[in-house]
Amino acid sequence: MVQMDGYSLEQKRPEGQERLEGWERPEGRERLEGRERLEGRECPEGRQRLEGRERPEGQEHPEGRKQPEGREWPEGREWPEGREHPEEQNRGNRRSEQGSDCREEALQNRVRRFSFFLTVLVIWAHAYNAELFLGAAGREGMTGWLERFLGGGVAQAAVPGFFMISSALFFRNYELNWASTANKWKRRVRSLLIPYFLWNLLYYAGYVIGSRIPVLTAVIGKGEISCTWEELCRAVLLYRYHYVFWYVFQLLLLTLLSPLIYWIAEERSRYWLVAAALLWIIARRMDGTPLNADALFYYMGAARITHLVRKGEGRAAEALRRLRNPDAGGGVWALWAVLLIGFMLWQNRSQMGGDLLTVLLRFAGVAALWILMPDGGKPTRFRIVRETFFIYAIHFAPVRLFNKTVNLFAHGSSAAALFLYVGMPGLIVLMTALVSAAGRRYAPRLYSLFTGGRGTPGWKDR
Repeated sequence: MVQMDGYSLEQKRPEGQERLEGWERPEGRERLEGRERLEGRECPEGRQRLEGRERPEGQEHPEGRKQPEGREWPEGREWPEGREHPEEQNRGNRRSEQGSDCREEALQNRVRRFSFFLTVLVIWAHAYNAELFLGAAGREGMTGWLERFLGGGVAQAAVPGFFMISSALFFRNYELNWASTANKWKRRVRSLLIPYFLWNLLYYAGYVIGSRIPVLTAVIGKGEISCTWEELCRAVLLYRYHYVFWYVFQLLLLTLLSPLIYWIAEERSRYWLVAAALLWIIARRMDGTPLNADALFYYMGAARITHLVRKGEGRAAEALRRLRNPDAGGGVWALWAVLLIGFMLWQNRSQMGGDLLTVLLRFAGVAALWILMPDGGKPTRFRIVRETFFIYAIHFAPVRLFNKTVNLFAHGSSAAALFLYVGMPGLIVLMTALVSAAGRRYAPRLYSLFTGGRGTPGWKDR
């Protein structure tokens, strides 16, 4: 036992006894618990102040040390230069999180509005009625011209736009690993596969029943639809009676190939090699596989763009950021977008350059329409804008039903044909809004199955 100044270091100093002058604590020894530091003494370098101890007035916090949690900085004392105050750091983190949430909400709003606009174009593409009302002469009238301009021109960018939006939403937070892929596939089972089967089954059942009702037989115009297991399988698996779901069928195939597509898109030389091969196939019209070459071109192109934006690779990423923000270019990008759309319409009518130029212009036309789309801003007041998949899925049969029903009473009327064609999107949206509201209220679970969960609380496009 070591004795110093008349008492043991392992013993407590007797009450009232003071430490001798000039005595210093040996190196490597720690202060025993319960001891108080004498006034004027400083904490040795490298030592930490014990919890519960207060710092003497006028003594500064050692440089390089962190203020212990729960301690307040003394009033009038300045925070050391070059170090960020914890309160400012927390405030900055909160601002960053709020900014990220705002950007995400703005993106979701812009995507919804853009998807709604594309859905309106799809309705116009399927609402042709000039020949139905006016015969062959209807092609040359005002209705025929407007149908060619909207349905045969601008609307041709709608489905490529859907492919590109779906690709961007799929790959925007995607990582090339099994966990990320499995999570994405799991979500697509609910949002794509189940609605695909249900809508195909519903349309088949509707045609089977309608073809056996004398009043509807003439409107349907398909005769009596057979009801067999073989026909049921073709209807459910191959969208035989729900033609517009060819897009969902293609999207399911692209989702299965998503790891391969992203592996190609993330490397420049691989992407351009495969893209050139696809364009060659399209130009030679050699597309004979279940997966359309143009659908793969649109989807893979959007995956490449998304990868560039995520990784911020050089000039391409900067150009893409400017494309998303036309104000950065002083309106120049918007002007180019208008000119590009005009050229796309002219090429679609003249067919100059064949399928190859058509596909390239539609790809660029989607980017042009995105540029012209207003920024996300506040969420729209109309819930139906979030129900674009439901509108797309249900619109085809009502469009044909409205056209054929009105034609029974107004055959030969160009005014009726024109009014019905122009107003068809509004008519379909109004009908869909009523059906959607009834479904959410009286059969929410069934409605959620048919929409893939879209429009329900907490749903985000991913």
